[in-house]
Parts: sequence; structure tokens; C-alpha cells
Amino acid sequence: MMSSQELQTLLENTPGNELQAIEVITNPPAQYEASGAAIVNIKLKQNKLLGYKGTLFGKYEQSMYAKGVAGISNFYNVGKWNFAASYYHGGGNYVRKSKDYVFYEEDATTWKTITNRKDTSKSQNTWNAMIGYEKDSLTSFNLGINGFYQPNSHGLYNIPTVITNNSNEVISYFNTINDHNENNNQINAYAQFQKKINDHTLSSTAQFTNNSKNKFQDIITQYPTSRNQFTNDEESSTQVFAVQVDDSYKKDKFMWDNGLKFSTISSDFTMLFSDDENGNLQLNPDKSNDFNYTEKNYAAYSSFSYDLEKWSFKAGLRAEYTQLEGVVEQPADVNKQSYLQWFPTLYAQYNFQNSHQLGISYGKRITRPYYSWLNPAKSYYNEFSYFQGDPRLRPTITHNIELNYSFKNAIITPYYRYEKFPAMEINFQIPETKNLMYRYTNIKSENAAGLQLYKNFEISEKLSVDFSTNTEYRQQYFWDLKNQLYENKRLTFNGRTNVQIQLDQAADWVLNTSFFYTSPTIQGTFNISSFSSTSLQMTRKFFSKKLDASIAFNDIFYSEKTKISTKYANQNNYFLDAVDTRNFMITLRYQFGNQSLKTAQKIEKTEEQNRL
Repeated sequence: MMSSQELQTLLENTPGNELQAIEVITNPPAQYEASGAAIVNIKLKQNKLLGYKGTLFGKYEQSMYAKGVAGISNFYNVGKWNFAASYYHGGGNYVRKSKDYVFYEEDATTWKTITNRKDTSKSQNTWNAMIGYEKDSLTSFNLGINGFYQPNSHGLYNIPTVITNNSNEVISYFNTINDHNENNNQINAYAQFQKKINDHTLSSTAQFTNNSKNKFQDIITQYPTSRNQFTNDEESSTQVFAVQVDDSYKKDKFMWDNGLKFSTISSDFTMLFSDDENGNLQLNPDKSNDFNYTEKNYAAYSSFSYDLEKWSFKAGLRAEYTQLEGVVEQPADVNKQSYLQWFPTLYAQYNFQNSHQLGISYGKRITRPYYSWLNPAKSYYNEFSYFQGDPRLRPTITHNIELNYSFKNAIITPYYRYEKFPAMEINFQIPETKNLMYRYTNIKSENAAGLQLYKNFEISEKLSVDFSTNTEYRQQYFWDLKNQLYENKRLTFNGRTNVQIQLDQAADWVLNTSFFYTSPTIQGTFNISSFSSTSLQMTRKFFSKKLDASIAFNDIFYSEKTKISTKYANQNNYFLDAVDTRNFMITLRYQFGNQSLKTAQKIEKTEEQNRL
């Protein structure tokens, strides 16, 4: 499985003539991972021509600061062998600005903090190598390795805080310097074998991932008459191994799929905390921590599909058995669990005359937490504000049912979704210590019912308009720090419009403009304000379509800024969040060599790898 950023990178770097279809499956069949809310299935075209194909890629982005990426990809097919290798190097400055306001009713004070974050990463390296062998049309083998390396990502934050009384008079202030750097290194290796025997297709896949990160923080707080300093040295290492075997049987209009999967995960997190003792930094064992996490998953599935003249049916069942253990050193805590979960999927569709289709589907899904979200070590923004994971974070179980009606270029989808223990980032203010804690944790549940609408208007051969909306009523229940239950609910709306103008068909000269709007929404304790964005993009091909050039303006009016507030019981705070979303981009992609090579089959990431 891929993250949203990896999906975006894949689509941005895949030429349009290599794409056959992109499917978004909200209730995927049982052979897909049971994790996540939806599956994006990308189908690539395949050609049988031999030869070499290379692509040079470069992108420049100017927002508050400059960013860029450049690289090359190579594909070579000869006889029964195919080879692929690519390398991309990027870097830049990344900015996020926020203003935090925390109101303490206990002593009638207000804490106002300005955080301007600027992180510099001058070396982001992504690489990939693959070799494939196709003995004949029935037997194939793929072996590959890829990775990401980012050394010395550095940030220096200057964070002033002012404390006022209920008359808005300044009663105290302090200034925080947060100096930090981070390194990230990940390597993935995989192998796949596929064999067709009569009406069966047998396949087996093995994958291994090693991910290591380290982050160092040096935080100095200057008060009017004193100074405090502490450091945080964090290291993490995660290894993932997964193996899967599948059998797919297809006969006429009937298909039957079966499979088994095993995965094992091992994660180690270490945090060394040193604070100021008489002017010298000394290791503090009481504030340092070690966290070790292991997990094993066993899965089996069976699913079938059958097509009649007007009816289509799909059904499947996936079983997953999980064993996990999390051990926290400080304070001592052991979380040991084992559980069996069943994930059914059902789908039926009837095809009317005149391009009408009516379908209904149900699916049960699981979302397991990222490993870093389990780490209870505190990552500080300043002396009084920090982020902390939850070592007892539970997986989220989602039930989703939807009705789908389509006619020509229009789709109407009413749906209902129930989530048990959804996981999300929320905050808690602690009056006794004046700490503001951001924590990734579970809330009790979420109910959501909504209606999705989509319509495409082909106004002329050169002009088309896409329009989509989603109206949803959300109801969430969450606990406070004293385990008292609260409710947050809201009717939400988001819509998107995209206009495409074909300026010159022969040169693939296209102008796109898009706009989206999201109404106020909720996330656990948070109430999030509305936001919107307007973008403009123009693409054109040159030199017999070997050079693909595009220019884009994103978030033109800088309207993706949000206000995120919390107000219940004695919790009263909000922050204004402004990410560096307004930018100008130029992208160039030049292809050379044989332009119609066979595209090697992509080995998708496992659900366990995606949780990194």
C-alpha cells in the first residue's frame, strides 16, 4: 500500500499514455488488504516492444522559499529480461506558521504563542532498481529494491510566548529556541513469482523493509530573569517482513480468489532526555524512555465474482489474526494483545438499459496505527507544549455501506459509515502544569451518513467541466483526560469543480483550472474552520511529444489557512494554522529511446510497510 504522498508522486511521474485506468474502490474485495478506508487501483498499459526508454524529470517550486527535484528513470527490455532503475534528488525549505491561544479559566490567564517553523532539507534521495524475467507467457519473476535517504533535515524555531490576564495586561513572557535536526533512511526489497496453470494464476510475494530515523532537539527557554535548557535525542528502528501466496481461478464469467499472508514487525524507539543541572546538561533517566513493539499478523481470504447478462456479484471473507506486544520502560507498562477479526465484503450491481447502473456494497475494514504513533516519548515544540503517542492505541474498525447509481456521466452515492475507536490527533490542556499536550489517540466512535454527487459536462470537443460534492453528517464521541464522554457533531460539505480547455489537440496543449471548498468540520475535540483553494495548470508537449512541460499556480488566493479550536468543560484553546500551500511550479519531463516499452508490473507496498 502507498501513502497519499507516494500515490501523488507515482501519478505525477507516470506518463499519461502509460495509464489504462485509475479505480477508487471504497469497499474492495477480500484479496486486498483489510486496512484503510479505500483502495486506489492503478492499471498500467503493457506493450511488447523491446528496447530502451529513458525519462529526464525536473520540477521547480516557488512558494515562500524554493524547492526542487530532478532525476532520471531508465527502462530496458531485451529478450525475456527487463530492467528498470531510477534516481531522484530533491530539496528545499518547508514553512508552516501558527498562532496558538490557550485560555485557563482557573487563574483567568491567556497564553499566546507564535510558532514560525522553517525546516531545511537539502538532500532528499529516492532510488529504485528492478529486474524481471519472463520465461514465457505463463511464468514470470520480479526482483527489486528501492529506498529513501534524507540526511540532516534541520530546523531552527523562534517561539515567543506572552501571558496576559483577563484585562489583557502582560503579566509574564518567555522565548523559546527550538534547534533540531533529523535523519531518515528506508530500504525496501521484494521478490515476486507468478505462474499460470490452465485456469489458475498462482503468485507469491515476499517483501522486507528496514526503516531508521533519528531526531535531536535542543530547546532553550529564556525567561526575564532565568534560562532553562533541555535536549531530546530520539532514535527509532523498524523492520517489516511479509510473505503472501495467492491463487486466482477464472472460468468464463466466474472468478474465485484465495490467499494466505504472514507478516512480522519489530520496532524499537529510544529517547534520551537531558536537562539543565547547575548549568550543565545531565541525562535524566526519569524523563528518558525506551519503547519496544512487536506484531505478527496471519491472514487468509476467499472471494468470488460472477457476471450475468445484467447482474454482477462479488463476495468475500478475509480473516486476520494479530498478536502484539508493546513494552514501555518509563513509566513501566506492558500491552499484550491477541485478536481475531473477520472482514466480509458484499457487492451487487444491476445494469439497466440506456447506460443506467445501480449497485449496493458493504465492507468491513481495519486501520492499524503507524508505529511512531505508539511511541509515548514526548516530542517538544516548547517547554509547555509537546506531542505524544499512545502505546495502547487500538486499531480502528470501519463498517461502510453505500448505494451507487450512475447514468452516463453522472454518479449518485448515498452512504453510511460507522467507525469504532477511530484514531486521530487531538489536544488537551493541563491547568496544573500549564502544558498543552497534542496526542495521537483513540476516540470512542464516529457515525457518518452522506451523499456524494459527481457530474461531467462535455460542453464541446475542447471544453469539459467536472463537478463533485460530498455532504455528510458526522457525529463523534471522545473522552477527556478524566474518561468523561463528550459529543461533537456537525453537518459538513465539500465540493470541487474542474474546468479543462483543449487549446491545441495536436500538441496536447491543455489548460486546467480547479476550485475546491470545504465547510467547517470536526476531528475529535477539534472544530476546524472552512477553507478553499483555487489552482491553475497548463501543460503542453513539444518535439514530437518527447518533451512534456507544465506550469501551475496552486492556492492562488492563499485560502487553505484554517482555525482549529477546542472548547468544552475547562478546555478552551485554538490555533491559526497556515501551511505553505500557495506556490508556483514548473515541471519538465523529457522522454528518449523507444517510447512504447512494456511497463513492468509494480509490486505494491504491504499494509505493514504503509504504517511506517
